[in-house]
Formats: sequence, structure tokens, C-alpha cells
Amino acid sequence: MRGRLIGERLLRATALSLESSGKGNGLHVWVFEANEAARRFYHRLGGEVVGRDLSGIPAAAGSPILQVYWPKADSVRRR
Repeated sequence: MRGRLIGERLLRATALSLESSGKGNGLHVWVFEANEAARRFYHRLGGEVVGRDLSGIPAAAGSPILQVYWPKADSVRRR
């Protein structure tokens, strides 16, 4: 389903929903550091890496994760 802008639309809709609900402190997502495709996707849409941690998911065995941030809904860029 890549290339159909579904992920972009979902991310933008989520950001707009949070902003319109008054919970508009931006949008944060966590992504596994090893997931290069997802990291490129978020970067293309204007997300900035603002943090790094280790996953608390038992099956992930402490894999590194990155916090990606958009300050406002309109900062989610269109490709």
C-alpha cells in the first residue's frame, strides 16, 4: 500500500484531531531506530528526532527507539 499517501493522511488527521481537541502540544511518535523506512517517512513529513530511549516492550529486548516530533498540526508537511 506504499505510495498511496495513506500514512500521510492518517498522520495529518491525527495531528489535526489533537489540535482541534485542545490537546495541541504537537504530535510525538516513537519509532524503532532500526526502522529506516519509517524514519525516512517521518523525516519527509517534517518530523524531527527530539529524543532517544530504549524500548520497554518485552519482545523488543531494549531496542533503541527515537522520539519524532511535530510542533503543530500544520507542521506535518505534504510530500
